[in-house]
Amino acid sequence: MGKYASTIADAESRMAVALSQGEECKAAISGYESERDSFVAQLSILESELSELQAEVDRLYESDGDWQSVWSDWQSKTGEISLIMSEVEDRNSYIKDAESDLEYYRNEYRNARDQLREAQQMEETE
Repeated sequence: MGKYASTIADAESRMAVALSQGEECKAAISGYESERDSFVAQLSILESELSELQAEVDRLYESDGDWQSVWSDWQSKTGEISLIMSEVEDRNSYIKDAESDLEYYRNEYRNARDQLREAQQMEETE
């Protein structure tokens, strides 16, 4: 082996690590997107239920009915929606972080690949 063997081995190792880490980032992104989509589906259902409760509150209020019992259900639904919206925001943040990590590993891979090519060329010219 030439004097660039350790540089070549180091670059190959860095490339392998970057590929592996990049795949982990992709898997994490996919998982977070799936979780987020599930929460968004829950939001859609809750918003529909909330709309129905709001209509019931309005109807009961206008007819001097017992709207307060329905009002507490409405407040409970708005609380659930708030919590789920927070989960969606969290997943969006996780996705953004994982995408940033993925970009880091893509750059790391490119840098290691360039180092490998350079070391191979230097070794070939000697």
